[in-house]
Amino acid sequence: MMSGEGVIGIDVGGGGVRVLWLELGNGRTTVVRCDGRYTRPVDRLSTDLDLEALWREVSLGVRECLDRVGARAEDVRGLAVAAVRFGNVLVNERGEALFAVANRDARAALESFELARRGDAWLERSGMWPLPIHASARIAWLRKHQPDVVARTSALLSVGDWLNLRLCGAVLTDSSQAGCTGFHPLDSSRASTAVDEEAVFEAMPPTAESGEKIGELRASAAEALGLRTGIPIALGGADSQCALLAGGVVSAGEVAAVAGTTAPVMVVCDAPIIDAEGRIWSGHHVIPRRFVLESSGGPMGESLDWFARLLFPDADEPVELVLREAAEADVGSAGLLSTLGAEVMDAKHPHMPFGQFTLGHLASRDDPAPRRHLCRAVLEGLACALRANIEQLASVAEISHARMALLGGLSRGDLFSQIVADVCGREVVTFGESERTALGAAMCAAVGAGAASDLVDACERFAGPRNSWRPRQELAEAHRSLYEAWSTLRDAGRKSTTPIAAAHATTWALRDPDA
Repeated sequence: MMSGEGVIGIDVGGGGVRVLWLELGNGRTTVVRCDGRYTRPVDRLSTDLDLEALWREVSLGVRECLDRVGARAEDVRGLAVAAVRFGNVLVNERGEALFAVANRDARAALESFELARRGDAWLERSGMWPLPIHASARIAWLRKHQPDVVARTSALLSVGDWLNLRLCGAVLTDSSQAGCTGFHPLDSSRASTAVDEEAVFEAMPPTAESGEKIGELRASAAEALGLRTGIPIALGGADSQCALLAGGVVSAGEVAAVAGTTAPVMVVCDAPIIDAEGRIWSGHHVIPRRFVLESSGGPMGESLDWFARLLFPDADEPVELVLREAAEADVGSAGLLSTLGAEVMDAKHPHMPFGQFTLGHLASRDDPAPRRHLCRAVLEGLACALRANIEQLASVAEISHARMALLGGLSRGDLFSQIVADVCGREVVTFGESERTALGAAMCAAVGAGAASDLVDACERFAGPRNSWRPRQELAEAHRSLYEAWSTLRDAGRKSTTPIAAAHATTWALRDPDA
């Protein structure tokens, strides 16, 4: 297929790299998915980043994407990166990586507990209760265990920031990534909020706005990617916020669930709002002067993948089989309930993501295909968790729109989209192309290349056609009963698993300090 001029968006996510080609003339998109591993578990808590493996995945993905669309190097007008949050790369003044960890890395668990002693002050300043995945906790860990690394650090970068350094030499970040470190004040009025000297880290890079041109592609990077030197590199942003951009969720009061490996649930705000209870996060949108309030449904995509492999270990696409079987079951799944992968965020009181099932053979004793009810119960449980997180957001900020956007990999299936609409009682909007984060990065690239005037203009031009799913009124009572039953199960499960979670936490806390 021959292509006209376009831009490239790169999404570095928890499940791999996505490279998206956005053709500027007609908005057509093409996606290449690279699922190679670039994380390296060290022990039960620690997960390092293999930066060279990541660079290889990006290079291969860009080359394959160009080949697939038939684009020449001179057809590429620009490039931008969106990346998973809470991964960190510390570099020295020559740009060499000193310390690189994935977003799952929790080696700083004890240090986060120490920071949480002053958690209210951290919350007031940054909008987030301290957690092990925040850079603030990891820097505290490094100061104890590897102080030489801190002394030699010139910049604290996100994974996307590190890629930009590799691409064009820029040492910059944007507010949607910086806001996930714990060091970045939520707004200028909070910069002087007292925590102590730990709240300041001199190696934080300067911030710029997403979509801003930050440099041009270096010769060495161009050779690896199969591109020409000098292509404009634009600043992207955090993966979830870039997905919001590509999903058209840009105005105050709009809500979306970015249901991929995990499932952030976000409402857009025109001013920073902090949950005084510390359950949910406040952060920045990639749209200038827009903020987000964020809850989370937990590891939805990851849990569904695990469950599907458990049921269909020999299938090439086990999730597709789960969806196919679930489509044959009725609302309520013959009385079965599931909280697998279905969380309601509480950052101040984190817990292990244990899921429960209510299983009884009498519910479908005479059914020749009872597995379908179990498959649907898992999907219904995920939808119930999305509703619970939306309700949690609504208790803190106004959600003025009656519809929600469902973005990410779980938006691919018609069945799940309809279940979410029915359970949440909201119109659900989805898109034919589920890789919204990569498209959001491409929109940033379009702005940086001068092909769009700003991010809102890029969104209006390139978001693509929408699908709409409305709640079925004739099933409203059945879904109300389902949600009430699920909520009861979840509340009971939280109480029963607390001792188990405490045991796991104690095991981690008593780990070998040299591990």
